[in-house]
Formats: sequence, structure tokens, C-alpha cells
Amino acid sequence: MSRAVSTTPTVGEPVVIARNEIVIAVERGNPLGIDSLDDLDDAVVVLAAPDVPAGTYARSVLDCAGVDVDPASLEQNVRSVAAKVALGEADAGLVYRTDVSDALAVVEVPAACQVSAAYPVVLVTDSDAARRFFEFAAGTP
Repeated sequence: MSRAVSTTPTVGEPVVIARNEIVIAVERGNPLGIDSLDDLDDAVVVLAAPDVPAGTYARSVLDCAGVDVDPASLEQNVRSVAAKVALGEADAGLVYRTDVSDALAVVEVPAACQVSAAYPVVLVTDSDAARRFFEFAAGTP
């Protein structure tokens, strides 16, 4: 958003309309008993690639916890990470909470190491339609 605001005239300030957080996705039922980031040392772990926001956030979480993981693969998106875990191709993956399907279970990341992804919107055209959409998305009348 900072790049968009610096290169495009905007009307008003950006507003965060949603947030997401990183969790450890494991197979439903958690058969390996993965209960924390420390348990990833001995697991087959899949992460999003470092140039993908979820990959950057996952690395930040792992670094905060002092956990050194050698990922089995680096995926181009977080959905692929979740799919590999759901298919049994990995024991665990760090994904956004919203990408955890019914085939997976969630292991929480400690609050001290949690990273929150923010999703902002900003108004770039001051028309009635644009303003109505912005107000709808921002939850403001």
C-alpha cells in the first residue's frame, strides 16, 4: 500500500479492512503430535517462498522462535503449502489461518512471535460509486 500511496494520488488515508495471521497447519487429527514451533525441527515442513508475503511472515515467525527449519519445498503460494500438508506430502506448513481447510488442523503460533498481515484499501477516485465501495469495504457509513 505504501508504494501505491506514494505513486498514486489518493483521497484520504488507507484503512485496514482485514487481518490474517500465521498458524502451523498439520494433518487433521495431528497424528505426529506437533504442538509448537519447536516440534518443526524433526518434521517435514513446507513454506511459501521468501518472495511471497506468507513466506516472509513464516520466516519471521521461525526466526523469532529460534527454530531452524530446512523446508522440503518452497511454494509459490500459501494454498500450495496447505495442499501439500493436506495430501500428506509434508508434516506441517506455515500458512495463513484463512487457508486452513477441513482437511487440516491448526497449531497456534505463540503471540510473542505472531505476525499479522494487514489488508488495507484506499480511495483513489472520488466518485459516488468509488466512495460507496470504499465505505462498504471499510465498514463505515
